[in-house]
Amino acid sequence: MKAVYPVHTVSIPRETGGGPEIDLKNAVTQTPVNSIALDRQIVTSMDHSVSHLLDDWKVTNQKKSGRCWLFAGLNLLRAGAAEKLGVKDFEFSQNYVLFWDKFERANFFLEAMIETADRDADDRTVAHLLSDPIGDGGQWNMFVALVRKIHRHDLDIAAQLTTGGLQKLRPVQHEVIVPISGIHRGVVCALQYAQSIATDKVQAVYVDFEEEATASLKDKWERWGAGVQLVVLPSPYRELTRPLVRYINRLAKENADEIITVVLPEFIPAKWWQHFLHNQSSLLLKGSLLFKKGVIVTSVPYHLEH
Repeated sequence: MKAVYPVHTVSIPRETGGGPEIDLKNAVTQTPVNSIALDRQIVTSMDHSVSHLLDDWKVTNQKKSGRCWLFAGLNLLRAGAAEKLGVKDFEFSQNYVLFWDKFERANFFLEAMIETADRDADDRTVAHLLSDPIGDGGQWNMFVALVRKIHRHDLDIAAQLTTGGLQKLRPVQHEVIVPISGIHRGVVCALQYAQSIATDKVQAVYVDFEEEATASLKDKWERWGAGVQLVVLPSPYRELTRPLVRYINRLAKENADEIITVVLPEFIPAKWWQHFLHNQSSLLLKGSLLFKKGVIVTSVPYHLEH
């Protein structure tokens, strides 16, 4: 826009013919100065045509969320990815990037609250942090930071999984543990599978809740135990997962050169909704052992017919 000076005036004749000049300031009182100073020749000379058409896909719909910045960034990457992969109509997962954006925001918010923990509740910084802890809004540099961070993570994972410097395959020695809650067909199948992995290094582990139930199990074990060692763990507070995890950790330390394989007997109900009623203890144990290095958890399903 051109600069507007007070000396600029415009002549407007009166209806009676002729008339005094009217200062531009009178026009400004009725019209914004930006509109008056706009150079229409520059506006009409702008070329609105494009030299490159990125795509003819449908519009990606952010709906009522405030993630326009995220959608725009992914759409910018979409054209190059489509050409490289040789595909046509596809979208990057906005929810995937959104999840990590929320994760980063939550981390930033918690760190900021720790740093401002000694401030008053009505502190301006604290009020600002609490006003919108993990909103949807963002901008270009935030999108770039997310993509680069995800890319660095993928590169790090690839470097750890590469076969460079990997030793040749060697035989694996197993110490097999079969947690049991009693004797049934599913347990027998699991014991058979465990013996196929390690014939002489299989233990069945039972958590003792009641003396009578434990005594009954020991009586049945001579018939159905198939020569497998039975280990009974006391649990005075009727805990199931913690005694098992402690025992597995102790075995892992004692047998550092061996793989601890936990074989879980599970029966599969005939109806899908019946799954919610069974095998909950197995799920808890799997979750507890998932991040234990040197421990492998496998399930042996026994399918029920009805």
